[in-house]
Amino acid sequence: LTVPEDSELQPEECDDGDLKSSDGCSSGCTSEEYGWELLPVVSQVTDTTNQGMMVYDSARRRMVLFGGRVAAPVYYSQETWEYDGARWSRKLTDSSPPGRWQHAMAYDAIRGRVILFGGSNGPTLGDTWEFDGTAWTELSPALAPPGRTQHAMVFDTARRRFVLFGGYGSASLADTWEFDGTTWYQVSTATTPPARYAHAMAYDWARGKVVLFGGYGGTRLADTWEYDGTNWTQITPTTSPPARESHAM
Repeated sequence: LTVPEDSELQPEECDDGDLKSSDGCSSGCTSEEYGWELLPVVSQVTDTTNQGMMVYDSARRRMVLFGGRVAAPVYYSQETWEYDGARWSRKLTDSSPPGRWQHAMAYDAIRGRVILFGGSNGPTLGDTWEFDGTAWTELSPALAPPGRTQHAMVFDTARRRFVLFGGYGSASLADTWEFDGTTWYQVSTATTPPARYAHAMAYDWARGKVVLFGGYGGTRLADTWEYDGTNWTQITPTTSPPARESHAM
C-alpha cells in the first residue's frame, strides 16, 4: 500500500501501546529523541555553591534548592531558592536551617513537605528540618541518625517513609534509617551495601524499590543495590556505569 504524503494515514514510526509522550514514542506515534538543552533562564541563583541539594515539590511545581558551600570567601549558604521552569527566585523565610553543604533532602509527595537531614558547616550536623513551601521548621524526633555528610535520602511513596542510607561521620557508614515524618527508626536488614558516602539513590515508584548506585568506600564503587522496605539486594546488570562518586540520580 502506497500512502500519499499528505494523507492522515501515514505509517506510524513507533507504537509502544499507549498515547503518552516523553517515553520514547509520542502520542502521535512518532519517535522521540532526547538531549540536554541549556535554558535561557531569566534570573539566576546569586551565589555559586558546591554540594547544595535540590528536590522537586510536585504540589507547588517548583524545584527547591537549599544550601551549599561557597568557595571564596568560604561560607555555607542558608539560602532557599525555587525554580519554576523559567525563573529562579529566592524564598525568604522567617526561619531557616543553619547554612551547610553535603546534606540530604527529599520530598514527601503525600504531605507536601521537603525534609532535610544532616550535612556540615564545619562540624557534622544531625538535625532534621521540614519545609512546607513557606517556612522551615526544625523537628525534634526522640531518636535520629548520628550526624553525617554525603549521605543519600529518598521518599518511598508506597510505604510513606523517607529512606536514608550511609554517609560519612567519623568513618564511612552502612546504616539504613527510615523517617515517617515524626520519628526516625534504624532498620536492621539481613544484607546491606558496604559502607560508603557520596553515593546516589532514587525511588522507583512503579516497582516500589529504592535503587542505589556507586559512591566511595575506600575506592570508587560501581555496584547497584535495591531496597524493598525489608532488605537490600545487590543487582548484577549485564552493563553498568563506570565507578563514580558525588553523582546524581
